[in-house]
Amino acid sequence: PYLSFLVYLVAILAFVALTLWLNKVVGPKPVASAMKLEPFECGATPIEQVNVKAVPVKYYAIAIVFILFYESSYFFEHVSVKDFITDTMWTPLFADARYGILPLVSGTLTVTGVAVLVAIPVGTIIAIYLSEFAPHHLRESVKPVLELLGAVPTVVYGYFALLMVTPLLQKIWPDLPGFNMLSAGLVIGLMIVPYVASVSEDAMRAVPKYMREGSYAMGATKLQTALRVV
Repeated sequence: PYLSFLVYLVAILAFVALTLWLNKVVGPKPVASAMKLEPFECGATPIEQVNVKAVPVKYYAIAIVFILFYESSYFFEHVSVKDFITDTMWTPLFADARYGILPLVSGTLTVTGVAVLVAIPVGTIIAIYLSEFAPHHLRESVKPVLELLGAVPTVVYGYFALLMVTPLLQKIWPDLPGFNMLSAGLVIGLMIVPYVASVSEDAMRAVPKYMREGSYAMGATKLQTALRVV
């Protein structure tokens, strides 16, 4: 343990030294101040040059990746990469611990797919209505509500899925377990509907007005213009 700690400490110090050296070599150059400051009443020397230096963000990203790989190396000394990727069980607290990440990945993709199937159609319909059909006063009232719904904490949606959506789905499918991916996907889709609607509506409003007018001049309806032009 002591040897591992020393190796880790030396690696971090070496990385910090390398970062400082790179910042000194390729970092931003001193920027001369554009204005001359008058001396202070106490007689202090005025500042004639401002040195602006900062560590680029990419070095912090490299440090984060380095630490992640270094710390995960201890894990992969006991668990093979093949078992980690292909095993179908995630039971780290059991006596026979297994660390297969495949169930987590498949569950995430399934919930994401259900959420996208809910959010994209609903959000797009709301955006088309607000952009092309809704009166101005209604649009100005609904848009802030969508922004506020996007700020609701995710834990609130989690409780909503567990206490309301899941019992409702169990009335339709009695064999549905309490923790299921369907209710999670539906609620996550509901959660991202305000974001999809707001972004889509902003994009539609950015379309030049002459394109709509040209479509109307060709005899297209508002719905045809919204679906095929905007």
